[in-house]
Amino acid sequence: MSKRLYRGKSLIERVNNYTVIDVETTGYFPGYDEIIEFAGLKVRNGIVVDSFQTLIRPNVEIDDFITKLTGITNEMLKTAPYIDEVINLIEEFIADDVIVGHNASFDVNFIYDSLLVSKNHYLKNDFLDTLRLSRKLFQDLPNYQLSTLANKFNKEHFPSHRAIKDCLATQELLQYIYKYLDDNCIILQTLFKREYKSYKLDVNLIMANIDDIDEDNPLCG
Repeated sequence: MSKRLYRGKSLIERVNNYTVIDVETTGYFPGYDEIIEFAGLKVRNGIVVDSFQTLIRPNVEIDDFITKLTGITNEMLKTAPYIDEVINLIEEFIADDVIVGHNASFDVNFIYDSLLVSKNHYLKNDFLDTLRLSRKLFQDLPNYQLSTLANKFNKEHFPSHRAIKDCLATQELLQYIYKYLDDNCIILQTLFKREYKSYKLDVNLIMANIDDIDEDNPLCG
């Protein structure tokens, strides 16, 4: 899919009210692969006040790799609704909230594309990415998978590539990040401002804005 018009921005700021989302999919490419599970947590002032989860029937059978990864089988999806039948519920659940996700661009792009195809609506919500924050704050880790972070910080909720469990793990990680910022007197905007200063280029070179990065590229990050 071409550039996603009106897609929200990746925020570098603290938000107290938001919706955590996670999707499981038939593959890694929005616009080509399909969503097979969606989950969301509505959070107000750090407290989960509502949740929504649904399996979604794709137009193709999922392969063994996806089944092994997620535990979702083709049999489980046989009676699930198609995306056109639940996209209204997903849009209503997210509403106008800031979206929170781990590698949030992945989830946002799948919802964006599904919403545009099914309803000709744009997903315009800004989003906060716990992967982006974790890479900046915790620089001594071998990788920044949600499971690695959960292990590192002895979190209660462990991700399993099932959408609701991954939402719970992401919510717990974000609360840990907020506490880490407070305990170490770190201001997010100041932290990332230092990063942007390090990207100064010679005036003869073309300057690229962070928003121009192709986050759909498999090599991004």
